[in-house]
Amino acid sequence: MSGELDGLKILAAEDNRSSLGLAMTLVRLAGGSPTGVNNGKEAVDAVCSGHFDAVLMDVQMPVMDGLQATQAIRDREATSGTRRLPIIGVTAHALPEHARMCREAGMDAVVTKPVDPVRFGATIRSLLDSCWRPE
Repeated sequence: MSGELDGLKILAAEDNRSSLGLAMTLVRLAGGSPTGVNNGKEAVDAVCSGHFDAVLMDVQMPVMDGLQATQAIRDREATSGTRRLPIIGVTAHALPEHARMCREAGMDAVVTKPVDPVRFGATIRSLLDSCWRPE
């Protein structure tokens, strides 16, 4: 698993403390540099004030959920002309309509909980490689 995310800055938005810890550990094990936030509003603020290569966005969070946060990030990209930031939705719901809602909100991919640690880094790396190259 080591090396798939070498040098990449990944924002993890997750309201559950243990799930956030797991996401950040998986990013580190894959060679990435994680930053964690606790809700969608914090995710939007972090994206506006920092540089990230991708976002892991929990769908259900307080204050602002992952769908609303993703839409806010996409709206900001559209008005500012910044590059499209890859956003991976993370949800406990595996039904097709949940994945559709995530994509309609602007998420590029959706993974279900529990996240498979073996495939985690490779899945993110594959998405990043298909979307863009790091600057």
